[in-house]
Amino acid sequence: MDPGANDSDADGMPDGWEVVHGLDPTDPWDALFDNDADGLDLDQSGDMNLERLWTNLDEFRYTKITPEGYNSTDPREGDTDGDGLGDGSEYYGFFYEQSTLWCYYTVQMDYLCDDAKGQAANATYLSLANIDTATDPTNPDSDGDGMPDGWEIEHRRWIGDTFTGGNNWSLDPLRADDANWDADGDGLPNLCEYQWSVVRLMGLNGDLFQDYGETPEAAEAWSVADPNLIDSDGDTLPDGWESKGLCSWDPSRLGVNPLNGSDAFENPDGDGYDVNHDGILTQDEAFVNYLEYHIRSDLFNGNQTLDGVALPGNFTTSLFDNIGDFGAPDDTFADRASGSVTAGLSSYSVGAADPLSADTDDDGMPDGWEIWFARWDLLDDAWTLNPLDSTDRWQDADDDGMTNWEEYNVISPLLTETDVNRSSPQWFVTTIGVAYALQQWPGIPTTASFGDFLSENQTNLTGLTSDPNNVDTDGDGMLDGVELLFTSWNVSAATWTLNPLVAGDGDFDGDEDGLIDRQEFALANEQPDNGMEHPSDAPLMHVDGDFQQPTEKAQRVFNILISKETRGKRLLNDFNAWQQGEPPNAFIEVVLGMTDPTIPDTDGDGMYDGFEYWFTSWDLDQNRWSINPLIDGDVNLDSDQDSFDCNGDGEIDVNETFSNLREWESRTWGKFLTRNTVPANLGIIDFGEDAMAAYQEELGFSPLQAQQALYQDFIEKGQDSVERMDKINALESENFNRSLRGVADPTHPDSDSDGIPDGWEYCYATYGMDDITTENHWAANPLNPWDVDYDGDHDGWYDRTSFDVPADQGSWENRVFAPSGVSIQNGLGDLPFTNFMEYDNETRPDMNDSDDDSRTYITNVVNGAVVSHDRDYNYSDGREVFKYGSNPSDNDTDGDMLPDWYEYKMGWNEDNDNFSSFLDIRVVWIDVATGGACNTDTTSCLPLSQDGSGGTLARPDTE
Repeated sequence: MDPGANDSDADGMPDGWEVVHGLDPTDPWDALFDNDADGLDLDQSGDMNLERLWTNLDEFRYTKITPEGYNSTDPREGDTDGDGLGDGSEYYGFFYEQSTLWCYYTVQMDYLCDDAKGQAANATYLSLANIDTATDPTNPDSDGDGMPDGWEIEHRRWIGDTFTGGNNWSLDPLRADDANWDADGDGLPNLCEYQWSVVRLMGLNGDLFQDYGETPEAAEAWSVADPNLIDSDGDTLPDGWESKGLCSWDPSRLGVNPLNGSDAFENPDGDGYDVNHDGILTQDEAFVNYLEYHIRSDLFNGNQTLDGVALPGNFTTSLFDNIGDFGAPDDTFADRASGSVTAGLSSYSVGAADPLSADTDDDGMPDGWEIWFARWDLLDDAWTLNPLDSTDRWQDADDDGMTNWEEYNVISPLLTETDVNRSSPQWFVTTIGVAYALQQWPGIPTTASFGDFLSENQTNLTGLTSDPNNVDTDGDGMLDGVELLFTSWNVSAATWTLNPLVAGDGDFDGDEDGLIDRQEFALANEQPDNGMEHPSDAPLMHVDGDFQQPTEKAQRVFNILISKETRGKRLLNDFNAWQQGEPPNAFIEVVLGMTDPTIPDTDGDGMYDGFEYWFTSWDLDQNRWSINPLIDGDVNLDSDQDSFDCNGDGEIDVNETFSNLREWESRTWGKFLTRNTVPANLGIIDFGEDAMAAYQEELGFSPLQAQQALYQDFIEKGQDSVERMDKINALESENFNRSLRGVADPTHPDSDSDGIPDGWEYCYATYGMDDITTENHWAANPLNPWDVDYDGDHDGWYDRTSFDVPADQGSWENRVFAPSGVSIQNGLGDLPFTNFMEYDNETRPDMNDSDDDSRTYITNVVNGAVVSHDRDYNYSDGREVFKYGSNPSDNDTDGDMLPDWYEYKMGWNEDNDNFSSFLDIRVVWIDVATGGACNTDTTSCLPLSQDGSGGTLARPDTE
């Protein structure tokens, strides 16, 4: 080499450059060589000759054409920038060998491969010059779009019907905007397709093992990303769908890979439905990737689509077995997908589910569960459930009052596939305006869902959730939605009082009305089971209620729903539909006929449901239920006809009626109208409490013994009472004592069997009358058998002396005395005129002189001066009977027109101190026309006196 020259051999290449690149700086001829054979085979004749060389001198003289390139290519490397294109090809823009011209896109972007068209395209390419433009052989990405030039040339396809050389290309190494093109429409743009090829290389290098668990051996089986194949790995799942349009493999997307054809039957999100409830999700129960994608266009039946196309790999699914139970589907799930699910998806992904989300439509119900329970509803022309439609969560597939969302989310939070923080019944569906929403039940002191109480047996029968196609999942006769709406959390038992997943529940009596929940529900379909025999053709209580009070039902149901506040608000839609003439759905049909287990008085008539239920019977005379917990028109009825005309005016007014309501109120107030006679310091004393106190006083009973005595009084009335009590206490031994103790019996006129009708005792019930027997009791009490001996008005014979001679005892009928043979012995001792005596003598126990014939007064004189006139009650009811033998309920016992008080005042009939001589003193009747005695011709005979014919009429004479 010539140290004085930089190009010793004068071949146009500096000595130093030649030395660096393995050339001989003393050989002038090496400038013409193409050592790396990166020239062009222009004729493609197969003669192995390069018609245009890319010589060493050309390599040195090359000047970069992109900012990222550099001058001179490498004469030792045919592809200086390593982009897959020879240096000469890039410089001259000749890419025949790297182009696939027999595959192309139509103008409609359909991808086709055609040998004939390919041969024509090849010929055209070779016959024309400058079809392609040069790229930079020193810059692997000439347009800087992230894709190597060679990769773009390799995967580009011409567009059109015929290749002319001027066609557009699906990829162009000199157009950066092609990075975002997606010629195959798979949802994965060109740049991402390239980057997935890089992911594959990483797998081959072992770089994916730590984060993805993929070995190089596994990556060797992957396919190469191809921007012209919708499905690069041939598993029928588009690249864009498998990658979710991402340019790299996120570790969260394990199990879905556009280059791994073996993942079609994987289930990375773990969804599906455990059809046989064995706790294991087998492949036929899994919602695998293949199904997640192809649900966009197909429905399935076993090992084929509904159209009869066999599934690949002998795959069989059970998930779709029941979708046609209600009728053959007219549409796929994707046909009815909601916009929120399909928005933003490529044409090849629209309608597909999300393989990495167990709940594609984010409606709180997993895809597999929705598919298993989905049915095509012929009447509504819609799916009852759809994994691609989020609005179906608000629907109620079986019309049981429980939305689809609630049916699934009864599942234990530990087992849910959706939201562990929202389970039923703590969360429920309500409405805000016309929109649906989820709302949390405030104040519930538990996070337990219904599913937390599932038994193994129930799980084996129905799975981990409610069944949205079965109105009664647990088969206990109570609708799922009814159990949901009327449940409550029982703190002491630490359980839900009603649970659609627990068969045989409903034994709580949360409203303490004497009926357990399932008894209240049963009224919708059964006659009351209260120990009485009812005619088999008697209508159900709500049907009879419709006849008695046609408008009551709608108001009652409305009140039931709104009393549940926002929990019942959604159900008003079903109620309104019924009001507008539509047939009631399953839920409304039950609510129309049941009592509310959360409200003790469903019809708001003041009587608890249990009281009305246990004491009702079918009244054959009135052709109605005697008491009905579903209507309020029975409050003033007197089922046992035990009311009494208290004031004797011949009519029983509303205040005298011992109605069904008043019999019930005995338990609460005693007598409601005289409740204020109980001293304020004593609070409220009801008839039952008072009767128990009487047992304790009379017999020395303990409170428990007194309560048992009250129980015995009830059942000893007769066999009906025994059978009724057996039913009342059948499910809870203390039900009567807890919920009914203290009521009067509306089916029997004498609740305490003391011989005095309840209505009479109710009439005269006043608390704390002055007599010693009543100062701490109700003076008359239909539940207190001891009150027969009370003398509240103290009208007996209390001042007897040894000289007093009692009158003969007997009864008066039409003013004729009939001796009874009973005699009262002479002597000292009080003779109280008891309640029973008052009843038997038709006197009033609240008045010491019922016939008001104690009209005389005793004048008190002190020192010769009159100081007072006191009413002489010597002629009180008891003394009339015991001492005088007169009728205490008739102020003219002997009917002689002379009042008893007058005869008493005059001393007649009292020669032996007790009227028993019966001296015959009577009024003289005259003929007012003659003034003489009456005879057969008299037309007007009156008890008067007259001074001759036409004289002045005056008081009658006596004789």
